[in-house]
Amino acid sequence: MIDLSRQGLIDKYDTYYRAEPGKWKSTKRNAFAFDALRRHFDGDLPLPFEDIHGFKDGYLLDIGCGNGHTLEYFLLRWPDVTYTGLDLSHEACALARKRLPGHVHIHQGFLEDFNRSDSFNCVLALGVLEHIEDIPGSLMKMRDLLTHDGVLYIEVPNCIGYPYSENVEGFRELNGGSRQTEWHLFRQSWEQHFRDAGFVIIQSLTGPSITSEFVWILKKA
Repeated sequence: MIDLSRQGLIDKYDTYYRAEPGKWKSTKRNAFAFDALRRHFDGDLPLPFEDIHGFKDGYLLDIGCGNGHTLEYFLLRWPDVTYTGLDLSHEACALARKRLPGHVHIHQGFLEDFNRSDSFNCVLALGVLEHIEDIPGSLMKMRDLLTHDGVLYIEVPNCIGYPYSENVEGFRELNGGSRQTEWHLFRQSWEQHFRDAGFVIIQSLTGPSITSEFVWILKKA
């Protein structure tokens, strides 16, 4: 029986990170996300690296930050941004705190419990939303965390396209690999969820692999 209780999920992901501290680190995914957001904030012109400024003095939240690899990638390129990471795993948060400087805020806990008095100009959710059973509630929470002109960067795998997928939509445990529980949805179904939650799709992109294939940049409607 799949244990989707809070403690069950914490234990599961703590076990992943104890066994493999570098779990889910991918420079290719981080580069794709950064480049997409760099084009959004800095424009589509090719710039010298030192001229990339992003949303200077802005605030960025990485939901499901894991061991902090994405925050580290962005921090090296947008040093003037205030960064926050959120993850349910104690082990992941400990790894992130070791990886990142002290001014990067790392919070252990669940998205629905995360409350801030200030909002974020950019929220990242890379490989996260597909694991949350309550998609509408999670999207509304993400929406509430954004400034009025902020953007949400969503990346999820094309689970429905996996070779061992039943090609039927649903929330179920993977038949192979990490055996995580994930939503198997077509791209159009994801996009309907976004619209229902009050988002406008700025860009619909194709990520670098099937495990990071569905990518969107969203803003509040």
